[in-house]
Amino acid sequence: MKRVITLTVFITLVLIVMLAKTSQAHKRIPYVQAAPPAMRIWVPGFWKWSPRLHRHVWVDGRWVTTHPRKVVYVRVRRSRQ
Repeated sequence: MKRVITLTVFITLVLIVMLAKTSQAHKRIPYVQAAPPAMRIWVPGFWKWSPRLHRHVWVDGRWVTTHPRKVVYVRVRRSRQ
């Protein structure tokens, strides 16, 4: 009986640790720097899969230089499935 209780507690703790690690990824707060000179736009950060680390890693947002004729607004479309 003691072994069963010990095993149950161990499995519960392992599951709690695993869930805690996965939930930390969603708690990251994005950081936006002050606006730089004109002709630049902010590209927000995103989560990217890292095959080497076997997990998602955060790629920080950044300012990129643009040309006024090459900037195109693309409306985001969401659909329910």
